[in-house]
Amino acid sequence: MSNDAPSGSPSWQRIKDVVELLSKIATIVLTGVALFATSVYNRQQTREHDAQVALQQVQTVTGLFEPLTSTDHKKHSLAVIAVKELTTNPALALQLCLAAASTAECAGPASTFSTDTLLHLSGDSGHLDPRLQRIAQTALDMRQAAADTLWRRAQLATATLQRSLDQKTGWVFLGTYTEGTWLSRYLDFPATSSPESLRGQTFHIRAETGALNVRGNILHEPGYDRILDVLSEGSSIAIDSVASFRNLGYYIYGHARYHITGP
Repeated sequence: MSNDAPSGSPSWQRIKDVVELLSKIATIVLTGVALFATSVYNRQQTREHDAQVALQQVQTVTGLFEPLTSTDHKKHSLAVIAVKELTTNPALALQLCLAAASTAECAGPASTFSTDTLLHLSGDSGHLDPRLQRIAQTALDMRQAAADTLWRRAQLATATLQRSLDQKTGWVFLGTYTEGTWLSRYLDFPATSSPESLRGQTFHIRAETGALNVRGNILHEPGYDRILDVLSEGSSIAIDSVASFRNLGYYIYGHARYHITGP
């Protein structure tokens, strides 16, 4: 009689099951090791890519030092915008601008930044240089009040077709008001006026601030980006109601009635 166990015996089956189990475990372990190695490799690649991007940004900013310090206003403004766009760091762009120009000079190119960016910078007190906030606040003023040049050109080119004596309405930026003081005013109301006191009164656009946009709504509300008209300095505006951005009482708007009498 042979002592070898037949292939179909229970002991042989157990050995076969154990071998299959060990094979599956080995496959799982190897898969896990492969995934871990791939993850480590990807993280390393990401770090190398980030380092490469950072190096490219530094090289880009370094290459813009000369135009940033240029006395040519257009070249300087374009350099500040380029720094912001290429480094995705508006604060860095403004700090570099301050190294070569005044706060007022930096506000011009900064006014091309997005509204959300300017709102973030104007409300961020964590920066070491408080001038960044002042630049952003001034840039917001400029962004809200400055006339849209291309739109104005189109309006002038077709003025004879668009001219109308019918009364129109829309929102105009009155200025920046805080702690009982107007930091900026775009209509000729007295500097001592409170925002609420402007209701029901008629004013003219100040020559010192120039043409003023009429918009479909106040800042960050639906319709704000829709420019209805651009009114030239001296135009008469009747204020029906007053509102402020997010009811904070800082950026003040007036719902106005006006007439378009000429280009």
